[in-house]
Amino acid sequence: MTHVYMKKTFSLILILALIVTTQLSVQESPKSTHSISLNFSNFRNNDGYLYIYLYKTEKQYPYHPYKHFKVSKKRIKNNRLKYTIYALAKGKYAISAIDDENSNMDLDRFWGIPTEGYAFSNNPNTWGFPSYHRLKFGVYSTKNYQHLKMQYI
Repeated sequence: MTHVYMKKTFSLILILALIVTTQLSVQESPKSTHSISLNFSNFRNNDGYLYIYLYKTEKQYPYHPYKHFKVSKKRIKNNRLKYTIYALAKGKYAISAIDDENSNMDLDRFWGIPTEGYAFSNNPNTWGFPSYHRLKFGVYSTKNYQHLKMQYI
């Protein structure tokens, strides 16, 4: 009788687990229905890749992004490139980007001065890394927009 009881209990647990898992996968999370449309401008060429870094917290910035994206610059039209980041939760974010013209996955420098382009959300005018607080912006509606102007020295 104990064996039959254990078998029924296991079956019941398995059925409940399947029901809960199915419910969770069917329901779309209301926290991840937001997007950011990024409009980059001022590219000097369409060689290489654009690396986009997304930050959710100050601790992530600038070296440990929440998410990152590699985008081919062949998509550039009239020195502009559009890219959308989907499935984001509401909250504050910051963005940085590197124009990796020679595809070496790094921002090249000569004596510490960047020789390739870079951009930040809110387009701050600054030397070096601007503070996270100057870059952050809110994502509260389902569609959000940021214009980022590439800078070259």
